[in-house]
Amino acid sequence: MVPGLNDTDEHLAAIAGMAQRYPKLRGIEIMPYHNMGNEKARRAGLPVRLDLPNADAAAQEAWRSRLLAYGCPAVMLS
Repeated sequence: MVPGLNDTDEHLAAIAGMAQRYPKLRGIEIMPYHNMGNEKARRAGLPVRLDLPNADAAAQEAWRSRLLAYGCPAVMLS
């Protein structure tokens, strides 16, 4: 999940809709965007393609809560 890019209600509803098509699905794993490689790219003189802040814990919990509210099975944060 990238804050501000694909964490909209529309996107989360689409994820939930896709999950509902697979009744044997045990859960959804959310992998939050992180910018760990940006500084290394800068030091190496490479372009930073996506320079955004990391998602904070509140944003991650909001994603999880919304997916659960849409009826997704267990939602895990990684």
